[in-house]
Amino acid sequence: MAAVLYLLRYGEIAIKSPKVRDRFELRLVENLKSMLAKERIDCILKRDRGRIFVSVNDDERSKSRTVSAITRTFGIVSFSPVRECASKIDAISALAVEMASGWTSCTFAIRPRRAGTHPYTSRDLAVAVGRAIQDSAGKRSLDVDLDKPDHELHIEVRDARGFLFEEIVPGPGGLPVGSQGRVGAVLASEADAAAALLTLKRGCALSVCGQERLARMLERWAPLVKRVPAEHGRERDRLLRRGAEAIVSGEREPVSPAGEREARVLLIQPLVGLSESEIDSIIATLKSPP
Repeated sequence: MAAVLYLLRYGEIAIKSPKVRDRFELRLVENLKSMLAKERIDCILKRDRGRIFVSVNDDERSKSRTVSAITRTFGIVSFSPVRECASKIDAISALAVEMASGWTSCTFAIRPRRAGTHPYTSRDLAVAVGRAIQDSAGKRSLDVDLDKPDHELHIEVRDARGFLFEEIVPGPGGLPVGSQGRVGAVLASEADAAAALLTLKRGCALSVCGQERLARMLERWAPLVKRVPAEHGRERDRLLRRGAEAIVSGEREPVSPAGEREARVLLIQPLVGLSESEIDSIIATLKSPP
């Protein structure tokens, strides 16, 4: 069983102050561990200045579970399965030639980026790797096209290591679950669950009561969903007593500030202003996660 290395990228976390960024990164790593553990995937996670690396022993049966778990981890903007080598141009070129060996006659582009200090520029790297691929082409016609290539080979050089990849898989974005406060949701409808999913995406931990089916759907997206036993007619009070700082609702009609004060609860309504098609899309994602 071969080890597979995934390079994970985050977005919004990067603009936080160093102290907050460190806390959010740690939360994201813990969430990733929990999401992969749910899929029974053993992994090693490491942080490296704006990137998270996940190493797993993947076979074809577990690969889809790994990709699914990462794709459902809020905070991840995108990720790629990568091949690793030394940061020297010769080592990178050799690996690039190996990865391009399966290409038929086509166009390609090299997309380099670097973090750290190296004895070459990103352009130097792209030219050298592109030339090496063409020199190894044999009877194949491999032409450079920077605008609309058939293949894009990405190279990310980080200090002494180089990472090469062709695939960029989108993640769910948002913030790591648990990086913000805890909200409660009374799951009476799919709209309530869709609203709860949006608060998870903004980093809120979640407490729920209500329909078992909807609670299970939300648990696929977060390691910190807390079940609270229902108490007919007083579900919101029970959620607040169990630590929720606000209640999230799928209601579409906005509650006035006066009504909110009268209810003595902070009410979050993330579906207000969304179209029916947008809400249907969120519900579809909730029902059939990646």
